[in-house]
Amino acid sequence: MDISRIDAILFDLDGTIRDTDDQYVGRVAALLRPIAFLLPKRDATRLARWFVMRFEGPVNRLLWLADKVGLDPLIHKFFDLANPWRRRASGKVFYLVPGAEECLAELGLRYPLGLVTTRGEASTRAFLRGTEIEAAFGSVVSGLTTRRGKPAPDPLLHAAAELGVPADRCLMVGDTVVDMIAARRAGAQAVGLLSGFGEEDELIARGADLLLASVAELPDALKPKAE
Repeated sequence: MDISRIDAILFDLDGTIRDTDDQYVGRVAALLRPIAFLLPKRDATRLARWFVMRFEGPVNRLLWLADKVGLDPLIHKFFDLANPWRRRASGKVFYLVPGAEECLAELGLRYPLGLVTTRGEASTRAFLRGTEIEAAFGSVVSGLTTRRGKPAPDPLLHAAAELGVPADRCLMVGDTVVDMIAARRAGAQAVGLLSGFGEEDELIARGADLLLASVAELPDALKPKAE
């Protein structure tokens, strides 16, 4: 990764800044615990993580297909209505990935920051307000901001334009192959995070310039190495 070629940083949301993946695993594990005695080592959490990992890929592909045929507004609406946890909006507690707030505070002093997510506008804004990190971002691109979403380059190009930085001078930070593909198509560099459900081999295969355990490691990774 060429640090000298970074003038702005774009972040994915879920699994990158927002600790949704562990929340979903915990919820699925809670549903599985009544039958935990049937599971290997009685480990409901392990099976829950496997299930959520396998579910995330098809969902991303469905969003990509819906985007190609112009049905993404309908699909986003369906997920909002079908997700029983998302409907419980009142009094909802939002969780940041450990170290994410400190990362944004430190890097915000050095770079303009943008958020690029496939999540809907309302839930994205609710999360940003709920965690008090909205002011960190000079651009917020949600699932329907542009006609095409990730893995198309459009959301990254939109965010880069709002930040006043060429897309090829941006760094995309995310936890899925969708983020890596979108970065490549936009001409941006990419950091793949292992804090979500993206796996090391697939993130590298899709173009990650660097892999990190979580976003908390990013500020140090972007410091120039001593001569």
